[in-house]
Amino acid sequence: MIIALSVIGFLILILIYFFVRAQAIERELKQTMHQAKIAGSQAKQALMSVDVLALEIQKTLLEKLDAAQKRKLIDGDNYNCAKALFSRFERVVMLCSEFGMSVAEATKKSFANSDPGFDKICEYVASLPNEVKLPWSRNDINSFVNACSNIIKHINAPGSASGGSPDKKSDSPQPQS
Repeated sequence: MIIALSVIGFLILILIYFFVRAQAIERELKQTMHQAKIAGSQAKQALMSVDVLALEIQKTLLEKLDAAQKRKLIDGDNYNCAKALFSRFERVVMLCSEFGMSVAEATKKSFANSDPGFDKICEYVASLPNEVKLPWSRNDINSFVNACSNIIKHINAPGSASGGSPDKKSDSPQPQS
């Protein structure tokens, strides 16, 4: 009889231990879910901020490009290539930020079924000086922003000869996939 009571008492202690442990695990799970919800909200807010900033940079790039065209610093195919690239700036940045694409993948997707196409844009970038080609070939968002900024600087530089020629071939690397 004493052995039976001691076994029952031992089993009750084990039951209490597992009950308390289950409550602690449930509390940890709720806390983790709350932290995940907060992190998701913060990520969404950060992505929205990136989108707003990318859109503002795109507007600035397009304004500077149009001003350069009015001053006859760029024209023809060079203007069309630069305008197409700058018009898709925000989309490329968002595809990279939101879906983790490389700049090459995002640019190819942005220029799918468009004129000028991705290859024409690569030819245009290849015709530009190394200050543009080097960041372009690094294939990350920061370098893409830097390359676009350097395109505008090159166009506005004295004696830039209308921003390079898309027909001129160069050995510069394309963004790597």
